[in-house]
Amino acid sequence: MTGRRRLFAALRPPVTAITHLTEVVEELHVAEAWRRVLRHDLWHVTVAYVGDLPAERLPEATGAMAEAAAETPPLTLALAGGGRFGRGRSNIVYTGLAADVAGLTRLAERTRTAFRAAGIPYDERPYRPHLTLAGAGAGIGNAESAEDLVRLRRYRGPDWTADRIGLYHSHAGDTPHYEPVAEAPFTGAA
Repeated sequence: MTGRRRLFAALRPPVTAITHLTEVVEELHVAEAWRRVLRHDLWHVTVAYVGDLPAERLPEATGAMAEAAAETPPLTLALAGGGRFGRGRSNIVYTGLAADVAGLTRLAERTRTAFRAAGIPYDERPYRPHLTLAGAGAGIGNAESAEDLVRLRRYRGPDWTADRIGLYHSHAGDTPHYEPVAEAPFTGAA
């Protein structure tokens, strides 16, 4: 195994949650005005961002992620709320999470701790549970932006059970996609 992989550990919401959110997102001004609205098949909740890692270190990253998953019980989550953060080209529109957000935050802490113990570098910024809907672009007017944010803040999707975490290789380019590298079930006691 050679080369480098841009990796992240994440949860993938089920089709029912994605479909429900899609109905709201398709009516937002940002869906038409922004340069990059993420495709629904790319929607995920990042738990830990690793970035570029030598391919030969994949087993270590996978093992660390599995350790964190083994300490985590299944989580009941819902896509809910939302807003905008960042500035300029790093500005994103997102939806947040509800239900067991404390459990999700503990999972992120466990995953980062396991990565640190294995010597796997990761993004150390404070964890903000969210699902990115749109990335930076030309922008929309203040009135339209305010309308979008009100709709997102009021949003609450159906509850779903997260019972596994995945490690994904992010492929950039004209057609970005996320290749599953590994998966680990949540087997911790509730």
